[in-house]
Amino acid sequence: MGDEVSKRHFTERDYQDFRQRLERETDFVRQLFADSRFDNRSRKLGYELELCLLDRHGLPSPLNDEVLKRANNPLFTYELARFNLEINGHAFALTEQVFQDIERDLEKLYQE
Repeated sequence: MGDEVSKRHFTERDYQDFRQRLERETDFVRQLFADSRFDNRSRKLGYELELCLLDRHGLPSPLNDEVLKRANNPLFTYELARFNLEINGHAFALTEQVFQDIERDLEKLYQE
């Protein structure tokens, strides 16, 4: 993530390379599940929020550098292009109020 794609046309070799990398990553995740590498005792829910920055006319606005500098928060990071960013939120205990916890977290991040 975060790398700009400069090509507009892809060769068959590009697609083969992509499929091979995707298969390797998928196998890696499968192995994590097979090895029980995830913590199943402390049920938590985290969130990631992807944002598209728009100008007053609703068009993409390439201001993610400026927004990230002003936010000055390690939970905010670059996404795919100059008009995107993401928030990697905190994790919360998986209880019946988890969505209220996430809402409060987002409100706090917005006000900071």
